[in-house]
Amino acid sequence: MDKPEFQERLDIDPRFQGVWYLDASSTDEGRTLTTHQREQLCRVFATKIKMANGNEMVAEQIFAFINNDGKLTNLINFMGMPEIWIFTDMHPDVATGALLQVGYFEDGLWRETARALCTVQV
Repeated sequence: MDKPEFQERLDIDPRFQGVWYLDASSTDEGRTLTTHQREQLCRVFATKIKMANGNEMVAEQIFAFINNDGKLTNLINFMGMPEIWIFTDMHPDVATGALLQVGYFEDGLWRETARALCTVQV
C-alpha cells in the first residue's frame, strides 16, 4: 500500500458539506452493524460541524487525500478534542454516501472508536 499524499485544506471538502443522516453504525470497526432509520446525525459546514443535539465542533486542521481505494477522504482535527474524524466518499458505491470514522492515533497507529455509514444531503 502506498502512503497517501496529504494536502492541508482551509475547509471541509464541499462533497461532505450538508446534512448527514445515520444509516448504520459500529463500534468494532464494522464487524457488527446497528442499522438506523436515517436519523439526523449532524450538519457539516466549511469549518465546523453542528451535531443534532446542538453541540458544535470547530475544525482546527483539515487534510484531504485520496485513499488506497481511490476514494476522496478528509481527515479533520477539532479544537479541544483528542479524537479525529475521517470522512470518506463512498460514491458511486453508495449514492450520496459517506463513511465516517472516529478515532485517534496512538504510537503512530490508528485506533478507531466508532464508524458510521451516512447519507449526505448537500
